[in-house]
Amino acid sequence: MILLLSRIFIKDYKNTEDAKVRTSYGIICAIFGIILNVLLFAFKILLSFFASSVSILADALNNLSDAGSSLVTLFGFVVSRQKPDKEHPFGHGRMEYISGLVVSIVIILMAFELFHTSIAEIFNPSEINISIWALIIMIISVLVKIYMSSYNFYYGKRLGSATLKATALDSASDVLATSVVIASAVIYYLFKINIDAYAGIVVSLFVLRAGINALKETSSPLLGTKPDPELVERIENIVKKQKMILGYHDLIIHDYGPNRRMLSLHAEVDYRNNLVLVHDVIDEIESEIENTLGIDASIHVDPVQVDNEVVDLLKAYINEKLSDIDKRLKYHDFRVTAKEEGLCIIFELPVPFDCKYKAEDIDRIIAENLAKDYPQYKMTIKFETEML
Repeated sequence: MILLLSRIFIKDYKNTEDAKVRTSYGIICAIFGIILNVLLFAFKILLSFFASSVSILADALNNLSDAGSSLVTLFGFVVSRQKPDKEHPFGHGRMEYISGLVVSIVIILMAFELFHTSIAEIFNPSEINISIWALIIMIISVLVKIYMSSYNFYYGKRLGSATLKATALDSASDVLATSVVIASAVIYYLFKINIDAYAGIVVSLFVLRAGINALKETSSPLLGTKPDPELVERIENIVKKQKMILGYHDLIIHDYGPNRRMLSLHAEVDYRNNLVLVHDVIDEIESEIENTLGIDASIHVDPVQVDNEVVDLLKAYINEKLSDIDKRLKYHDFRVTAKEEGLCIIFELPVPFDCKYKAEDIDRIIAENLAKDYPQYKMTIKFETEML
């Protein structure tokens, strides 16, 4: 259905890399979600009154909250496509993440309300009246939610949308929650055993779990995450395609919302290269990254000393000592300079988060070895947080 609507309403619907196309998909998914959830709510709220079932009421209110969540998602997609302005020079793309965050909070609040209602029903149970038609409608509801989960997950992955992925998780949780309600109804229909309130508690826990998972999914882009390994590989292929580039480091991707990303990195080149020629190569790399990946790139050049026996010997020595500490420790920006106090070895060192040695420990161990084996050299290490 979404594909059919996209063919009708979205020009160039196959080009999901385009920001306008991506936003249009998000709007269609949100509107479709609102319609389906409102219909489910309407049917279930009527069923809950006729059946006097708190679990069906909980499920109905859950669908109403889902409709509200889809409305927030719609708002997020609409606002996120606004152009940059004086107050927001990087655009409004993060509004999509914020809307997903709001959706998650609404889901969690609804879970607590459902839990409270179900607990109250345990102490003051109502007589329920389940019919075969009620069961049929609930089964149809499960099928609808399976469909909603599948299309939200598909387009969430295809568009790279945390909000749609969160909606997909919520719909998947609804499938389990409604299945519990159906099981409760079947048990009462066949055996006249009333576990309705307990089913409502289980539903609320499913909803709570979906809300927490959605909160993690949507808050991560706002807090900042490691770049996608596949994206890093594509950037690396573009950078290393230029033979002048000896290596790179300090790759950082700044995410201002889907289709609005910026990156910075340090490219290593032979210090003897012509500066104008290096500048032209860097311009080519930045242009290719922007044209192929849609990311604004800013590349800093680091000149490195090559074909120097003394420097190569010291590099090998430092590399060996670092490997003895932790095989994952890899320096960059290695250089040997002459200062007033004497010769100095300078390099930068990213440290993995789970390294058992602290920066000061690593600095002390390397300095002690250097003082013993190469006392004529001093050392300066600039420690960094591991980015990749």
